[in-house]
Amino acid sequence: MNEYVTAEEYYTQALTMYRNVYGEESNHKDIAEELKSVGLIKHKLTMYEEAGVFYQESLTMYRQIYGLDSNREDIALVLAILGENHRNLGDDGEAIVKYVESLLMYREVNPDHKQIHRIIKRLRRLGADVV
Repeated sequence: MNEYVTAEEYYTQALTMYRNVYGEESNHKDIAEELKSVGLIKHKLTMYEEAGVFYQESLTMYRQIYGLDSNREDIALVLAILGENHRNLGDDGEAIVKYVESLLMYREVNPDHKQIHRIIKRLRRLGADVV
């Protein structure tokens, strides 16, 4: 667990540095990626509420960078991670919504992506009817 606490400190420092380099209000892929990384560390520390805030901020930034209707693997990944986070918070309904959104995006961007099978398994575990 200590390694995650240390990692959280380093990722948070990196996020601060990226924001200093690109500007506090700037939308940049490096910042979006670092937001996702901080969220993943908080997730490992079972700080799901906090993780969700970082994931959502990452998703928002990616969409501001690439456009709201843009389908990309990095956006699909954050959606899948958000689905997992909602599942861990006990919000199965929102987990299904995020997983389906991610699944549809992956299918459009890369129909052979390995995440597709994983997302389908997670959806089925939640009782969703997936084709």
